[in-house]
Amino acid sequence: MRTVNAGELPEETNIEAAKKLGLLNSDDLWISTMQDAVDQNMNARALIRYFARMLYNQPPEDSKAMLDLFLDELIPQPPNGQDPNVSRTQRQERLLQQLEYLFRLFGTKCKEMGLPPPKKYDHKKMAEQMDEDELVNLVGGDDSGKPKQSWEYLVKQRVKMMNDNPDQLAAYEEILNSINDPSKNIQKLFFLEGKYFLF
Repeated sequence: MRTVNAGELPEETNIEAAKKLGLLNSDDLWISTMQDAVDQNMNARALIRYFARMLYNQPPEDSKAMLDLFLDELIPQPPNGQDPNVSRTQRQERLLQQLEYLFRLFGTKCKEMGLPPPKKYDHKKMAEQMDEDELVNLVGGDDSGKPKQSWEYLVKQRVKMMNDNPDQLAAYEEILNSINDPSKNIQKLFFLEGKYFLF
């Protein structure tokens, strides 16, 4: 399916094949695909990650225009009566900070993706913030917005839940043992049927 022209080697990925066929060159298609994700009512974190992957895998003609178009869905307007112009500037900066973090995980940066670079970006600080935001998303936040529980607590609770599923617990323990293998010389690949992740 990745062969574009007969007699040529197939492209490395389906995305590269689609690019060669000109199927990903329309910003209308890009907008439609992103809007479909919005309509699925993803949470904000998942939607931002989806937006980042969209920009990375197939940058539109104008990445900044796409950010402006979907800003209200990615970082919603706070319901506190704040000046919308001030709020929009602050929300855009917050979004750029998160996108910069995700893009660096992909080996690139906002500037290389056609977006303005975030101001005073601190990757270590942003990693801590993203980690905390993820924990709040999983366990809820207190009145100050901090996670109600720790990662350690969450893991213990999830492991307890696995006690009713011996196969799941066995897979967890096998993967954990592989990660903690002190030799670091043994590489293992795990495929969990019905899951989205490879370990």
